[in-house]
Amino acid sequence: MAATPSKNIKLKKRSKNFSVDEILFIVEEVEKYSEIITAKQSNLITNAKKAAAWQKVVDAINFRGGVIRTVDQVRERYRKTCSKANGERIAQKQHRLKTGGGPPPPAKDAISEKILQLNDNAPNFVGIGGGVEV
Repeated sequence: MAATPSKNIKLKKRSKNFSVDEILFIVEEVEKYSEIITAKQSNLITNAKKAAAWQKVVDAINFRGGVIRTVDQVRERYRKTCSKANGERIAQKQHRLKTGGGPPPPAKDAISEKILQLNDNAPNFVGIGGGVEV
């Protein structure tokens, strides 16, 4: 027998996708609080400051109007956008190291450029100086 959903269970309604303008605004807002958000400490006080900073970012996004976003949604979108930017940086580096010429690599978008600029010296983006890549 197939299980039928109970009438008391409410299904989550899917949010709209983030627009390019919304993602760019998230990056700009995170840039304002980047010292707090990217702090490496994880004690009680620092975590409270990080939560407050993320809440300020979400409040600014929700103040613009449109779709109401939660802290978890915004944090996840920012994390995925950073991952995409890092992937583009790696792809360009790999293309640059290939032999045989060929067409130039596709240009990075404005959001990726801004994220890479924001995380210019972060070891998780550019690696450890003097380290060997494997």
